[in-house]
Amino acid sequence: MNLNHPRLRWAAALALLAATAMPAAAQALAAPAPAAPGVYAPVTVQHKLGTTVIAKLPRRVAALDMNEVDFLDQLGVPVIGMPKDFVPDFLQKYRDAPDVQDLGSIVQPNMERVHAARPDLVLMTSLQANHYKELSEIAPTIQFDVDYRNSQTRHIEVIREHLTTLGQIFGKQELALGVKPAGPAAQTGLHGQPVSSEFIQQANPDIVYVIDRTAVMQRRPVMDAKSMGNPLLQQTNAWKNGRVVFVDPQAWYVMGASPTSLAIVIDDVLKGYRN
Repeated sequence: MNLNHPRLRWAAALALLAATAMPAAAQALAAPAPAAPGVYAPVTVQHKLGTTVIAKLPRRVAALDMNEVDFLDQLGVPVIGMPKDFVPDFLQKYRDAPDVQDLGSIVQPNMERVHAARPDLVLMTSLQANHYKELSEIAPTIQFDVDYRNSQTRHIEVIREHLTTLGQIFGKQELALGVKPAGPAAQTGLHGQPVSSEFIQQANPDIVYVIDRTAVMQRRPVMDAKSMGNPLLQQTNAWKNGRVVFVDPQAWYVMGASPTSLAIVIDDVLKGYRN
């Protein structure tokens, strides 16, 4: 997975920003039943306009909003049709692509063209809410519940939830950064919680982030892989695959809530995902 892609960095930022504040989801995912290998597990999505069941892997997706086009681009999912009246520069490849049909305007999609495109999934926002019923008769339709009128109302969380939802629908959870914790969630606290080397060995994480708090408190150089020398940590997948990341303790421990420190934290997180 190439996390040098700017929109993958953006997705990591969303995951990080939302990680500390996850109230009840506006776009809720029902827990899918386990599926046999090679069998698609249906996904049920609840949104403001209703409940949509995705029974099979979508292969012909119509995106009626540029945000949706960008989400799909992020996940590497092809688009068969979209409005082409206001396409941003970073999505020009879709406007110029002959195999991506023009579905009219963002505010007023051409319903005849949508129908003719034969989508098996339609992604829309509140801008097309008046067409939801008709769109749902064409194909399963999901509304992205972002509130354009108030960007302070769970804006980051809603974006993250929608990206994760699409990741589950298309089997792209890794690209959507739906990361599974290696162990149970720790209790919150100002100074963290004690974790033994034995616990880390048993959890066998794929990625470990190390905050050398002592380096800050004692004003000494930050430890690295050579100076750490923990034999139990060295038995984990994270160590064997070079994914033990020694992060910037000043940004993570002393700060972590300002523009510069948050940018450093995001860069440190991405180091764990680079090939």
